[in-house]
Amino acid sequence: CIMEQAPLLSNISPARLYEECIKLFQNKYSFQVYEQLEYYGLLKHLFKQTHKDAFIKKACINTSQRIKQNKPVTPAFLFAVFLWQAQNNRFTHIKKKQRSFNLAMMQACDETIIQQIKQVSLPKYLTARIRDIWMMQSKLEKMHPKKVQFLLGHPRFRMGYDFLVLRSKSINPELKEAADFWTKVQEKPLDMNNHPA
Repeated sequence: CIMEQAPLLSNISPARLYEECIKLFQNKYSFQVYEQLEYYGLLKHLFKQTHKDAFIKKACINTSQRIKQNKPVTPAFLFAVFLWQAQNNRFTHIKKKQRSFNLAMMQACDETIIQQIKQVSLPKYLTARIRDIWMMQSKLEKMHPKKVQFLLGHPRFRMGYDFLVLRSKSINPELKEAADFWTKVQEKPLDMNNHPA
């Protein structure tokens, strides 16, 4: 029985599990794989901090579609999605004690990633990209015109933007305005004279 054998996954090295995660989720059956792992109780052996939600479902479906269309996908984006809720919960808890938004956010990012690599080892370049995606969210949500050019020039802007759009279409519909704003900014440069500061 698959469920009975599940604990054996703890005997596999975190580095090997990272390679297996890439194989499992970066393919055209990403969503089906996610559903099966959840059904058989295997997901917790890869993502102990993760709980099923519409955000992950949407991300897996999008990954499958992109691969079918021969579009690139990145593991940093998927890991950022899978760990977002855990990071967000930590941030909410830490923010009650930590006045600084950025410090609370960085601490939440670090703690979430540290917990994850105990199960699935993540390369340093990957954890840096995950942090960038998470840290960018609050900046994108604010839609501050003076930050537009800076954010557009950020090497992780596209991933941060896609992450925001995915949130707006799954768990945070109130972010549609922000998602639309950044979509339009990419299509047409922002007119600073006609936009409130």
